[in-house]
Amino acid sequence: MEKTKKNLIKREAQEEVFTKSLSEKNIYLVNGQSGCGKSTFFLNFFEEKGFNFIYIPLTTEDVDPVNFFNKINQKLSVLNGNYDLPKLTVEMLFSLDIFTKKYFEELENKVKEVMFIIFDDVQNIKESKESIKIIKTLLSMNLKNKKLIFLTKEDLFIPYFNWEVERKIFRIDTNFFRFTDEDIKEFFLDTKKKNLTDWEIENILHSTEGIIGKILITGEKSFHSIRKNLEEKLLSIISEDDIKLLCYFYNYPIINEKNLSQPDEEKRKIIDILETLNFENLFVKKTISGFKLHDLLKNYLSMKSKEFFRSNYKDFIREKAFNLYRSGFIDESLELLKSINDFKSISAILEENIINLIFEVKVYSTQKYLSYLKETEYINHPLFLYAQGYLLKFEKPDIAIEYFQKSLEIFQKINNTSGEKLVIGELFDLAQFYGEDFEIGGKYLSRAEELINQSGGNFSIEDIRLISYMGIIYLLYAGNSIKSTYYFRLLNKFLKDNTPFTSYIKIYGAISLSAAGEFVEAEKYYEEAKQIYETIPKNPNDVFMFNFLTSIYETFTGRFRESVERIRSTLEYTRAWGLTVHEEHMITRIVESLLCLGKTKEARIYLEEIEKLPYRTSFSKGMTYQLKAQMYLIEKNYDLAVESANHSIHLFKKINGKMFVIPTKSLLAVAYIGKGLYDKAEKILNEIIDWSESAKSYLQKFTSLIHLSYLYIQKNDTEKLKHTLNEALKLGKEKKITAIYNQYPELLKKVLNTAVSLNIHTDYAKYLIYIHNLSDSKKPKVKIYTFGNFKVTVNDNEIVDWKGEKPLSLLKTIVALKGENIPVDKIINIIWDGYDYIRAKQNFEFTLRKLRKILDDNSKNIIILKNNRISLNKELVWIDLWEFDELYSELEFLLNRNKLNYLKDTEKFQKIKSLYKGKFLELEEDIWIDPIRYNFDEKFNKIRKFYDGKTN
Repeated sequence: MEKTKKNLIKREAQEEVFTKSLSEKNIYLVNGQSGCGKSTFFLNFFEEKGFNFIYIPLTTEDVDPVNFFNKINQKLSVLNGNYDLPKLTVEMLFSLDIFTKKYFEELENKVKEVMFIIFDDVQNIKESKESIKIIKTLLSMNLKNKKLIFLTKEDLFIPYFNWEVERKIFRIDTNFFRFTDEDIKEFFLDTKKKNLTDWEIENILHSTEGIIGKILITGEKSFHSIRKNLEEKLLSIISEDDIKLLCYFYNYPIINEKNLSQPDEEKRKIIDILETLNFENLFVKKTISGFKLHDLLKNYLSMKSKEFFRSNYKDFIREKAFNLYRSGFIDESLELLKSINDFKSISAILEENIINLIFEVKVYSTQKYLSYLKETEYINHPLFLYAQGYLLKFEKPDIAIEYFQKSLEIFQKINNTSGEKLVIGELFDLAQFYGEDFEIGGKYLSRAEELINQSGGNFSIEDIRLISYMGIIYLLYAGNSIKSTYYFRLLNKFLKDNTPFTSYIKIYGAISLSAAGEFVEAEKYYEEAKQIYETIPKNPNDVFMFNFLTSIYETFTGRFRESVERIRSTLEYTRAWGLTVHEEHMITRIVESLLCLGKTKEARIYLEEIEKLPYRTSFSKGMTYQLKAQMYLIEKNYDLAVESANHSIHLFKKINGKMFVIPTKSLLAVAYIGKGLYDKAEKILNEIIDWSESAKSYLQKFTSLIHLSYLYIQKNDTEKLKHTLNEALKLGKEKKITAIYNQYPELLKKVLNTAVSLNIHTDYAKYLIYIHNLSDSKKPKVKIYTFGNFKVTVNDNEIVDWKGEKPLSLLKTIVALKGENIPVDKIINIIWDGYDYIRAKQNFEFTLRKLRKILDDNSKNIIILKNNRISLNKELVWIDLWEFDELYSELEFLLNRNKLNYLKDTEKFQKIKSLYKGKFLELEEDIWIDPIRYNFDEKFNKIRKFYDGKTN
């Protein structure tokens, strides 16, 4: 915790007032003159009372939000423990108020040992609208276990007050700290008895700002004579050169903790001068922040500096600016150079630092420094053009592309390959997420390949970023699975560290490999990505990226329910963090998975939400039309399906997105089949199949072969059907494909059931029917009832003898954890807590064998153990909580959008009521089940409240 010297006057009255306020207020605004004793009072009070606190002195650098939050994290890092607080990313800057709120909520929950946070010198960040937004957000918060204290020399907060904020804030001004003249006189009379040193007396006077104290120290009554005496005393202690150095350091920049914490030779000399003045009682006070100068000394130095800086001013400032820069003070250095209009030097310093500033997310600082060069020729340096593009990529991607292209042209002219890689990578990223034209990425692919080949395998950070984007663009723009998988496999050899970036690349690799039909290898990448993600700290944008990409992979592999649940929870999470820049991508993922499950009602509502979003590119509109085509197919509205598919194809062609044109054409062909236009459909599908073979895009080939098989079923062309169906299922079985693009459940069901009836790759066809729940036989073998009394039946016979407690405990644990993809180690930690791992694992395996025997699961189809994760087979098992959750999701979705219809949807509510026979696992007393039980209660009561209200 912070340390400070004890104050010499016991401010008992002030302490009493402040102590009383602690039970009533959580936010304190302290506006007081310089030197009135604000910091000293609070630091001494908390230290004496034994309160844990962190003290954060703010400087002008902290106008940058990244510096502000980094400073808090640095202060917390000296405490015991890693608090894993979120880091500010570029995407979060667009919702800084939300990030601030969520950050301090997490800080309150995770950092239990700190009660007080003191922000000192808040006036230093008043110039930044971002910083003011942070402070304004903090003033409006209702923190329960943390108290925030803002110390400032100016009343900065009045414009942000309203009655609600005002009534929860405790205000303190200079008068709170001031002693009366009588107090001071009495104190000085008393010092004779206490034998206090002059320094100790000045320590008190520094807090008073009273003229009586100044007169007592100097014996003079006018400021002029005080200054004269001060100058004489100064020159009797230090030289004029020392005064000149002190003037410089006071003015550029002001003495603070940061400057003195990393002293170079010049700063050590300053410290020596200050120590000398401090020892000689010349109005200098040593504090935890460095040195404080009395106002008299500040005024003197300010006047004296004007005399010194008249001669050789620019050379002197330039020298000092570069001294500061070499010591790591870029902000102060650039401010000095700006004051003398030395744009050449500013450009030279920025050239060395601009990339780091961007990657450290110091957007405010980057914008400020670039503004210094705005009206000069230096602003057209390729790195600065790149930086300007980067700052605009999220808000104005089209303008960002222009900056990137200008930057790239210059880098190519001067043969700067590192710069080329940097900019091409950004153009690829824009093409992937934000731009209007995939061709922007596509036209630089050949140059990117040249640059990577020139690296000779010695890859820099720029190379690795560029390779990752190349893998993505080859897939999206060219639809070239061979090239895409090549680059992701290449990256996989080099990325061995556990970082969010590595997890993204592995998921992208899994997506690319699945598109190529390499599903075994894709699953390996997917599992590795999950393992990395589970072990690393997660920022909000990392949570979005991992879950967004994972949902794409889940869609490619037929895990549509998992994809819907993942993105629903991720969408809620990112909205809470204000990550609206990604909202459309996530809603699109939900819609696609819902349609693959045949749920058009929910999908339609989400599509309406997408169309209301403010900024939409041709890509996003193309995706919406593609999904509409899929929805209309399911609803058998073939005319609208054709219309939507054509709109989608037009938009995707406009932006050169071949990866998206091809699946939409396949949907168009299915719509033509529905309209009976078989020749048109057959021509389209055969063209796609030929292209897919040449591009080695086997998932697309499989999809179109399935669609072509459906065409031959509708035409009753048995000979072509058998040939095509055999080719499709042979390919799918060989590549272990588990889904098709834009899955149409009824179509897939008809094709697979036909394959079974014709005895064509029957095992594989039945497997696909099973995993997509397309069977006509819906009666499960095992039924599990969890609400009220726990009951299990096998073939309608209730299990009574569980052969001991452990098999029953194992099944209840699997069910309570939702019965899907549960890590075995998680189950072991619950049931065999306290056992050594080897013995616990043996007990688990033994108990699992017993449970399988009880459930008549000799073929191991009911309880599936794969990759050290356990699941219950939904084809053979029914659980009341699964049905409850599915019904609840549908009703809650409609309720939250005011679309729940009391009459139309009442049947679903009655079903939920019939399922909810009592509390979840009512007789279980394990504490870990309580939150799950409470969650189901909350869900049921939320829906019941709506229906009870309508009934009344």
